[in-house]
Amino acid sequence: MGCGSSRDATVTDVDDAVAEAGLPEIQQKEDGLRRRIEKKKKPPFLNIADTFWEGKRKLMPSNDIVTTLDTYAINAPAFLKDDHRKLVAYLIQLAKSDTERARVIFRWIIENVSYDMESYLSGNLANTEVTPEGIIRTGKAVCQGYANLFQYMCKLAGIECEVLAGASKGLSFKPGHVFKTGSDGLPDLGDDPTLHAWNKVKLNGDWYLCDATWADLEYNASQRTDERLARGLQESDFLAEPVAFLSTHFPFEDGISLVYEQYVENPISDINRWANQMTRHSGFFTFQMSLLSADKCVIEADEDNHTTLHLRSPHPMRFWGDLSKVADGKEIGKNYSMIHSVFDVVSVEVFLPRAGEYMFSLCATPTNADEQLSGGHNVIECKIIGRSTKVNKALPKTQGWGQSWEFFEADYEVLDQDSPIITTDDGLKTLAVALPAQFQYDDISYTLRHESNEKITESGYIYAERSDARTATFHFKLPQVGDYTFNIYLKSNDGNLISRAAYLIRSLKGVEPDTAFFPDGNRRLWGPSEDFFNMGINFTGELSSTLTAPEGRCSLALKCENVKFSRSLIKYGSTTSSKESARMIFADKNTLESLSIFYIRIPDKNYYSLQLFAAKAGQTTYAFVGRWLIDVVSPYTGELYPSHQGNWGPSEKFEELGLQIDGNPSSYFKASAGSCDIFIRNAQNIERWCHLKRDSQDYHASVYTKRPT
Repeated sequence: MGCGSSRDATVTDVDDAVAEAGLPEIQQKEDGLRRRIEKKKKPPFLNIADTFWEGKRKLMPSNDIVTTLDTYAINAPAFLKDDHRKLVAYLIQLAKSDTERARVIFRWIIENVSYDMESYLSGNLANTEVTPEGIIRTGKAVCQGYANLFQYMCKLAGIECEVLAGASKGLSFKPGHVFKTGSDGLPDLGDDPTLHAWNKVKLNGDWYLCDATWADLEYNASQRTDERLARGLQESDFLAEPVAFLSTHFPFEDGISLVYEQYVENPISDINRWANQMTRHSGFFTFQMSLLSADKCVIEADEDNHTTLHLRSPHPMRFWGDLSKVADGKEIGKNYSMIHSVFDVVSVEVFLPRAGEYMFSLCATPTNADEQLSGGHNVIECKIIGRSTKVNKALPKTQGWGQSWEFFEADYEVLDQDSPIITTDDGLKTLAVALPAQFQYDDISYTLRHESNEKITESGYIYAERSDARTATFHFKLPQVGDYTFNIYLKSNDGNLISRAAYLIRSLKGVEPDTAFFPDGNRRLWGPSEDFFNMGINFTGELSSTLTAPEGRCSLALKCENVKFSRSLIKYGSTTSSKESARMIFADKNTLESLSIFYIRIPDKNYYSLQLFAAKAGQTTYAFVGRWLIDVVSPYTGELYPSHQGNWGPSEKFEELGLQIDGNPSSYFKASAGSCDIFIRNAQNIERWCHLKRDSQDYHASVYTKRPT
């Protein structure tokens, strides 16, 4: 008699799975059609005790006590192995309950017994030690020996413990395995390679399940990738959660099913029905995951030799997949799966290289948990069968696809893009990203790589701009056919930039050969910075990060009060502004309308960067407020502006003295027939005069003042 998992609802249709998973829908917002995902609170830091199921938590309410017992067991003197009763007496002397006594014994076994992998791999199990005496002496055993030893030591401690036998989804189980059954429908395991042994132990009047073999991380090396844990304990296999345990253990002997029926309603009695369920490993249950897609261990790929699995993971995890051929077990690699999440809903896309039968294993490691839970955990395993002639190439390497939990948590979001695969048939594409309210200019960066070259190749192929106060837009011009990996990096608390979102851009055709590429953005956004908005600066027209200069002329008008500017104009390919560039800008100040207008004349066809810095009136420290790309369509052929290092128009001292210019609020005057009048209103008894200097075709007027003595 046995039973299977009853916790996960079976969903047979992928669309139903996605709907049930609660994936967000596109909603109409005031600022246009934007896919807005309800932000979820990140779960708190995960401790080992947080992974205990309710029954285990009642027996072991304090992990500190568990740590003390484990340390005591690990440090038990080796000479005690010669006297088993003295050994057990020593181990349990700190324990105050049967639970604590069972724990310290269990931990000692894990520390002092190693799985006899040599005998297992050679198939020579008949000569392995199964007696407690032999196991303690040699320090080696297979599953039957582990179970016998735990039962033996528990009985010496006065604890009721039994050995159970049956099938397991361990190292020898492969999805698609068919078990033999007798005429009565009961399993006939015989010499079936999945044959396994474990224990049930009675604590506080109830039976609990333990598997010392699986708890030994040395045995579980295939399911854990962190060598530091080689002598550690897999916590989930001590006082195991029943539903989790039953998904991988199927007892078959009569009269022992009460331990399962005690916790599970309607347990599965058909061993092949149990075998056909998705194989869930310890990581699946340790981190409280649930399956959202079809509960099958053998999956037929679609016409593109592709399939998608869905599951829910309430804790932030970094996932990866391993694909191998069923025929020879040869590993294909980690780059045939694309795993992406929307908070706790995880989508796993698998692309088979070609037709055939493959084993797929999903692994994960927590990103917000203590060291006892670190390392790689096997989550689920299944067989995927591809029958199509479609050939899929390996995906580029990256830490994860789509948007990470940390990306959402920081209040970023990619808009109107569901899949991490973006396809373009002409080499052109845009991607919009919602920015957080407290966004800073250097909080974000990006890279782009083509599949043929690991070097970063975004120069000229990406134009990233701040298209409004809360949105960044990335424009792509891709020069050649193939796959590009686009990564978005966010600044972490320690100031480092970490990839938090990744997209595969599949270009079916490169842009036209005569396409003009973008200037190097230095992996930063064009347009206004956060200080631009913090200082109350606004655009007079539509917000744009690009200024087009037909005939070499353009302007940028900004509305602001009590703000002064500094600027630089840098030619694409240069790192600093030239002396000539100072004559390409006339910075006008319209005091009547509180406008600062930057008039620009550029004498050559190229890209230029206009960088602006600003400070509030009375302050001397300037903050970077943005940079604008100037696209010079054709050069300006006339005279440039007079050379002037500072701002044109009234200075702070001019206004402080109460001076006003009558008639023209601008600092730019037109002279009719070579003559113009400048009237300055005097609010105080101040002498004033005007100095006029010719510079090329324009005249440069400076006003000086002096108080009478």
